[in-house]
Amino acid sequence: MRNALKLAGTALVLLLMAFIAVELLVRIFVPQERPLFIADPLIRTIHRSDVDTIRKGSEYQAHIRTNTQGFVGDDFIVEKPTGTYRIAALGDSFTEAFDVDIDKSYTVLLERMLTESRKTLQQVYNFGISGAGSTHELLTYTKYAATYNPDMVLWQIYLGNDLADDLLLRTDGMGTSTVTEARTGTVRAFLSNNFQSLRFFIREFEKITAVHDLLARYSIVSRQLDYYDAGRTYPFVYDVYNEDEKTVFSENFPLMCDFVREFKRETAVRGDHLAVLLIPAREQVLDEEWNKILDAFPEMKKKTWNRLQPLEKMRTCLDQEAVSYVDLYPVFKAAQSAGNERMYYHTDPHLNEYGHALVAKSVFDLLSAL
Repeated sequence: MRNALKLAGTALVLLLMAFIAVELLVRIFVPQERPLFIADPLIRTIHRSDVDTIRKGSEYQAHIRTNTQGFVGDDFIVEKPTGTYRIAALGDSFTEAFDVDIDKSYTVLLERMLTESRKTLQQVYNFGISGAGSTHELLTYTKYAATYNPDMVLWQIYLGNDLADDLLLRTDGMGTSTVTEARTGTVRAFLSNNFQSLRFFIREFEKITAVHDLLARYSIVSRQLDYYDAGRTYPFVYDVYNEDEKTVFSENFPLMCDFVREFKRETAVRGDHLAVLLIPAREQVLDEEWNKILDAFPEMKKKTWNRLQPLEKMRTCLDQEAVSYVDLYPVFKAAQSAGNERMYYHTDPHLNEYGHALVAKSVFDLLSAL
C-alpha cells in the first residue's frame, strides 16, 4: 500500500510538472492573445472585464470600453437613484456597438437624450454581446440584467441572422427542442480563461468536425455557420428570405415568436416592461447590397425572394403578443429616400454613426409615446 501511494504521488507530481511545462511552452511559442471575449459559466460568452482599447476595422477606428461586470460602458450599479428610469438593452453586435466609438453607440445616445429631456439622470445599461442569439440574450437577461432592476427591457433583434444563430444553438440542429440553459459549466470556463495551454488545445480540438458536433449536441458550443450548407450553391442564411420553397427556416420561424413569449413571461414576472428593437440587415434596406449577393451566387436569381419575410413574421408576432416595438426598416428607407447618408458601412454589415443616431432617435420617440 505504501509503495502504491508513493507511485501514485510520483505520477501526480510528474503529471503536474508536465502540465506546467506544456503551459510554459504554449505561452512562449504559441501565446494565446488575451481575448476580448471569454467563457462564462452562465451565458456561454461574455466580455473580458475592464477593457479600454481601440478597435480597428477597414472603415472605422472605434474606442471601446467594458466594465467590471464584463459588459459595455461604465460599471453597472444595482441601487437606482431616485427619479431614474433604467433600461436594460439586450442584443448582439448591433447593441454592443464595437464598430463605433462608445459615445456614438445608440445606447449612449439614447441615455443622453433621455437625461436631457427629463432633466434628471436616466440610465441605459448595455448588455449587448457579439454573436448572441435569442437563447444567449434571454440568459443574459435572467442571469445578469434582471439583477439591476430595469424599468424597461429593450431587446434588439437583428433580422439578418438571428434566426440562423438560434437554429445553430439547437441541441438537435433542427430547432425542435428548446435550449434555455447554458451548459458550458464553471469548470470549462475556469480552465479556458486561466490556462493558455488548455485554451489552445480546446480551440484546436473544436476545429475537428466530429468533436465540434459532439459539443454542439450538448449545447457546449453552437454549431458551425456552414452546418446546413453541405451540397448547396449559396449560404443557407439567405433562405430566411426564400418565399417559394420549403427551407430549414420554414418550420422554424415560430422559434422567434416562442422567444418573444418567453421574454414576455420572464419580464412580466419581474414587473419589467418589454420592448423590441427590430434592426434590418443591410441587404433588406439597400438594393445594391442585395444585388451584390445575387451576383455572388447566380443560382439565387432563379428563385423567388421576399427580403421582408422575417420582418413581416416578427411584426405579426409582436402585434399578436401586444409587445411594443421599434421597426427600423421604414426609418432607414425614409432616410434613404430623402437622400441622406448611408446608415451601414460598405465592407462591414454593421451600423455606422449615422445608423446608431437613427436608432437612438427612434427608440426615444417610442419612449416619449409610451
